[in-house]
Amino acid sequence: MPFFKRRSVPPGTPIPARATFTAGMATDPDGKPFQVRRNVALDRVMGHPDYPHRVGATVLGEGLPPIVLQRLEDALVAACERGRESVLALVLSAPPRYHEFVFYSRAPSAALLRCREVGDAFPEAQLQVYAERDPRWALYRDLVR
Repeated sequence: MPFFKRRSVPPGTPIPARATFTAGMATDPDGKPFQVRRNVALDRVMGHPDYPHRVGATVLGEGLPPIVLQRLEDALVAACERGRESVLALVLSAPPRYHEFVFYSRAPSAALLRCREVGDAFPEAQLQVYAERDPRWALYRDLVR
């Protein structure tokens, strides 16, 4: 019997209404550094069973001005967090070549559609979106360490 029991989040537990981000650095598998902004308000609900999908929106357009990236982030959050269907968990950046907005979602199809609509409004971002099951919040969990 393990000494430490893995803490699980009960279904229906509310997601924190207010995001609180911290900034830090991490390295990719090739050893290249990137910036991480993490919504630490989600630490206590990491692996939430109602949000088992990771939805990402990656900016392929290089050299976007910071004001455009901020407007893009605001638009993605407004679209994807509607009805608390998704929550912004991470923002990964390696300027000027890489920016990714990572959400955890209970409605990945709706989040993908909304991300694509935001991408259409910001064609210069060349937004690429994806969704995959990540019930343990592996990416978020890896960046907590």
